[in-house]
Amino acid sequence: MNNARGYLAEYLVGTALGIQELQRIEWDSYDLLLGEITIEVKSSAYLQLWDQKELRTLNFTGLQGIRSNPRAPDGGRDALGRRLNAMLYVFCVQTATSHDVYDQLNVAQWDFYVVSRSDLASTNQNSLGIARVKSLSGGATAWDDLKAAVTAAAVGQERDDDADWWGA
Repeated sequence: MNNARGYLAEYLVGTALGIQELQRIEWDSYDLLLGEITIEVKSSAYLQLWDQKELRTLNFTGLQGIRSNPRAPDGGRDALGRRLNAMLYVFCVQTATSHDVYDQLNVAQWDFYVVSRSDLASTNQNSLGIARVKSLSGGATAWDDLKAAVTAAAVGQERDDDADWWGA
């Protein structure tokens, strides 16, 4: 299903990074944690589950999010509002252009683009098309090379205050 693609992308990236305990926490401020590196995973694909007249335009939305926590006052929303909540963003594209060859579990059919928080912040955008993602990342990273690319891109990246922002 199209709505499950994001979950699969998180699993593929987490597996490539060697994260042993992959846990999905809905509405968390980032998707994956590799040591101290916070990672947001975004996904897109040319194909939808249904028949199409033309391939889908690749676009990544919701780059800036609002942190939330059910233990926080006032409905659990961070007063700082929308912002980039991860040190790195991995943009994942399922590249199949025909339903006949589509295999969502074949990592060779995925392109992965690693973009640092600071590079993404420089755009001041909440959504990006694939051309901008390619430009910011310097090109696709193979699934086997994701851990090295993520580790390298994390150097010098900082997060906003990750303390208990809702109070002690």
